[in-house]
Amino acid sequence: MKGFKPYQRLLVDKQFMGLIETAKQNMNRDSSFIVCIDTSGSMGSTAKGTNMSSYNVAKAMALYFSHLLTGKFANTFLEFNSEVKMHTWKGNTPTEQ
Repeated sequence: MKGFKPYQRLLVDKQFMGLIETAKQNMNRDSSFIVCIDTSGSMGSTAKGTNMSSYNVAKAMALYFSHLLTGKFANTFLEFNSEVKMHTWKGNTPTEQ
C-alpha cells in the first residue's frame, strides 16, 4: 500500500483480520476451492460505485477469500487472461500481500 504510513497499514491489517475472524465463525472452511482473478484488459475499467479499478476490487476480494480457505489452496489464487498462473500471496500481513 504505497503512500500509507505505518500506523495506517497497522489499522488496515487489524480491520482486515477482524473481518476474517468474523467470517470464520461457524464456517466450514475445509474446501478444495481456489480463488480466481480475471486480469484481462477489461478489468482496468472503474468498478461501478467505486473509484477503484475492477482489477483492484477483484484482487482485494481474492485476498479476503483466500484467507478463509484451508488446505492446499489457502492463501493462493489463480490469475487468468490469455493463460492461467497460480500465485501464493507473499508477505506476512494483508497490506504486504
